[in-house]
Amino acid sequence: MEPKRYENGLKENWKEFMDDIQERVDLKGLADHEDIYFVYELGDPDTAYFFDSHSDLDDWLERRWHEDGYWERRDTEESMNDWKVWKLVTENDVKYFPSVFKKSKKTPMQDDGETIYRKLMPVSVEPAVVVSTPSV
Repeated sequence: MEPKRYENGLKENWKEFMDDIQERVDLKGLADHEDIYFVYELGDPDTAYFFDSHSDLDDWLERRWHEDGYWERRDTEESMNDWKVWKLVTENDVKYFPSVFKKSKKTPMQDDGETIYRKLMPVSVEPAVVVSTPSV
């Protein structure tokens, strides 16, 4: 599935994203939307993306890696460090898992009186080892 795309500059994109999310949260609550991500590339901060599925996000990032030539970079594992992925988390998660969410930042969004936070998630590119024999 293709993500929702914002193209109005980073600050405006973030505001529009927050408006979209607040509407969803008001309808169902953040707990019903476990995986909500705001994604942008440092080289193109005018464009950002919204994902509500971890697997869709991973599939999309993998396609970007192949289609945009990240595989040509010398350091494969660090090749996508210019992508910033912010995951929304509940205040409850931040309180109950402080070591996991210690660098989370507050957002102005609320879910039933509870503050919603954002956590920067790393994009990990892991080379694979393939063992095979020739098919002569």
